Parts: sequence; C-alpha cells; structure tokens
Amino acid sequence: DENECEQNNGGCSEFCVNLKNSFRCECGVGRTLGSDGKTCEEIEGCHNNNGGCSHTCIEVEDTYQCECPRGLVLSEDNHTCQVPVLCKSSSIEVNIPKDLVGGLDLSLINTSCKGVSNGTHVNIHFSLKSCGTVVDVINDKIIATNLVTGLPKQTPGSNGDIIVRTSKLLIPVTCEFPRRYTISEGYVPNLKNSPLEIMSRNQGVFPFTLEIFKDKDFDEPYRGALPTLKLRDSLYFGIEPLVHVSGLETLVESCFATPTSKIDEILKYYLIQDG
Repeated sequence: DENECEQNNGGCSEFCVNLKNSFRCECGVGRTLGSDGKTCEEIEGCHNNNGGCSHTCIEVEDTYQCECPRGLVLSEDNHTCQVPVLCKSSSIEVNIPKDLVGGLDLSLINTSCKGVSNGTHVNIHFSLKSCGTVVDVINDKIIATNLVTGLPKQTPGSNGDIIVRTSKLLIPVTCEFPRRYTISEGYVPNLKNSPLEIMSRNQGVFPFTLEIFKDKDFDEPYRGALPTLKLRDSLYFGIEPLVHVSGLETLVESCFATPTSKIDEILKYYLIQDG
C-alpha cells in the first residue's frame, strides 16, 4: 500500500490521511474542504473573525447575522454598524448616540458647526453649502462628505489654550445623490406647483420643478386652468432644481411627449434627445 500523503502531502492544503489504497484530505477547525476535495476554505460564521461584523455576531440556525448597539444602524453591507444619517437635498442630519459620544464636544470640518444634545443623542444639522461640506461628482453620483470630530471638552479657565494632538472620535459622513432623474408633466396641471420629488435608493434626492410658461421669456408660467392652444402653437417648458449647489449644473438629456400620461409608451415625440 503506497502512502500518497508522503509526496507533497497528497496535494492537500492542510491534513492528509492515508487510507488503504487511497487517502483523504481534512481541514482544521473552522474550515471545510472545497469542491476539489483538497483545498480548505473558511466556514462563514461568528467563530471566524466575528463573522466580519463590526460589533455583535449572532448565530442563527445554520447561518449568522450582525447586530448593532442601541442607536447605531446596520449599513448596506449587513456587517458594519454606523451612525444614522438622513440625506436630503436641503439638509443633512446626523444623530449620534450619547453613549458613543461620552464627554466629547462634536463639530464638523467647520468647527463653528457643533452638535446639540437632546438627552439621548447629539444631533448635527447642516447643508451641502455649509460647515465645510465637500461636494464631488463621481461617475453617476453626486457625493457630499463631511467629518464629525469629537474632542475633549475644555475645562473652565483653560481659555482655549489646551493643545489636543489626537481626536477621540472621528465619524466620516457621506451622502450620495443620483445624477439622473426622470420628471414629467401630466395633462392636469399642479395648481399648487409643489416640487417633484424623485426617490432613489433612500440615499438622497434633489427636488425639481417642471412648469409650462406663456412665452420664450420664461417669466410667467401657466397657473390654474390649462392653456387653450392651437395646432403649431409653441409650448415653453422650464425645468429648475430647487436647491442650487455651487459647481453643479443641470443637464436635460432627453425630453419627449407621449399620447397618454404613461412615460413607457412606444410612441414618443422627442423634443430633446441625447442632451
């Protein structure tokens, strides 16, 4: 009986067990044989690097799940706990559990923008235009970033002369907004001219208005009753973002009319195509 394990460990990545006229590969604790019967692979679970969870890992039957302490939420990767952030085009809101803050003073990149405590959380409100917020356009997204910094509170009588060399808490804040939106004007006018909110993945949206104007000067939109028009009369449409951010411009890539109020009609009359 030849001992196959004596030569190159039988090709096994970990343990080789010699059998009569054969052999088998085995793996250590927390690993299992792959499809080739020789390579050992990690078994996903809490025993392996805490399941990749940033905080608590819970075994659930044949699988596992990550959980967060009170006041934190699980991010899209289902492994990392993060501070809740509410992204709007007009404002960004960060709610940090007071247990996480301790006795620190919180501020943004612009240190004049500070957090306000409500007893359970420290809340920070700011906009895309304030508090040192940086806005970048990356691929198909508009990304706004800022940084919450927590520093030890100054003691009475320090006169601000304490030099702090390291931060005690750093929380990057990121809000993503899509660059592309679809808006439409139906056959019945919106009498109150409320902004059109276009939702997108619960990450943040920019509101736009779409109006029909009386002439090419775009000074006076139609309000109230629908306009009475004749064949070949001109229509003047105006689209405008309700929130203006320095460095960002709006481009209408396509604009079309359909016989009905459905935008997925096969028959389309393009007014603008490919920007």
